[in-house]
Amino acid sequence: MKAQKAFGIASAMVLLVASTYGQAFSPYYSVVNGGPSGYAGDDVLGAPSPPVNPVPASIFLQGSVLGYEVDAISGNQHYGEEWVFSVDITSVGLPGTAVNLEAAGGDQPADIYVGGFGLNNLTWDGNGLPNPLTGGTLGLLEPGSVPGGDDIDGLEVHGFADNAVTQPLGQGAIYYSLSQASAGGIGFDGATLFMSSAVNNYDVAPFMPYATAGMLGLLAGGQDDIDAAVVYDNDLDGMWSAGDVVDFSLTPGSATLAGMGASAADVLRTGFGSGPVVFVSAGALGLLTTDNLDALDMIPEPSTIALIGISALGLLIRKRLMPY
Repeated sequence: MKAQKAFGIASAMVLLVASTYGQAFSPYYSVVNGGPSGYAGDDVLGAPSPPVNPVPASIFLQGSVLGYEVDAISGNQHYGEEWVFSVDITSVGLPGTAVNLEAAGGDQPADIYVGGFGLNNLTWDGNGLPNPLTGGTLGLLEPGSVPGGDDIDGLEVHGFADNAVTQPLGQGAIYYSLSQASAGGIGFDGATLFMSSAVNNYDVAPFMPYATAGMLGLLAGGQDDIDAAVVYDNDLDGMWSAGDVVDFSLTPGSATLAGMGASAADVLRTGFGSGPVVFVSAGALGLLTTDNLDALDMIPEPSTIALIGISALGLLIRKRLMPY
């Protein structure tokens, strides 16, 4: 029991350092259409580094008068061991986690967290108002401060890498999904992943599918809806192939979740010709199975974090277990 407690303390220290380290990155993100900040649901917003009191600016996907709702974004440029994510307004997190504390004030959907070891910490705060867990701030309006506040629903931390389609232009590609309502209106569904680039002026139209529901092992026709994704287009051809991988979450009510016994707070994986499977459980991220993870990416773990955690763990266990 003492060893387990010591491990928990050391894990919390590792995650705390990771959350601070995460603020060195400049997140790109999307928000749900109709929020009080006035950003369109098909804009990708960006924050400077370090992200201190920025005013988000649309940089890639351009807002459309048709009001498309982008549900997930990915830049095919992912590396690291620590998951970063956001959740929706219904999510409350495990007791004592940052999601749980933010949910007490209704602020959780405008924030970005780093999670692991059954815990999560705040790494970017939506509005940056005084809070014991405040990280970098994104300049958004949180629901706890403004009725119907902003809700982050797409996340890319590292930027946007080139693939074979975009290489001549050198401006990177965005992989994304649309809400079922938006996708259904154009003859697709919410379980389709698309690609956008300078080829189509970083707009959502014309639509360039990257992977269909069937390719990802999901159910088409509105039965499944992807709302967070990390795309590994490993051969950089802009098309789904056997060597590609996608980590993702599905919206509550998606049929595949029921069939797998999974939840909307689990990270699923399809790749290398198989899947989907539960890759990371809700509990590992400090979330409840009733929560909804709706934005996802990864950040690298600095080598010093591991050293700090291992050293702290060893010292704590030794101190707790010594008979004198």
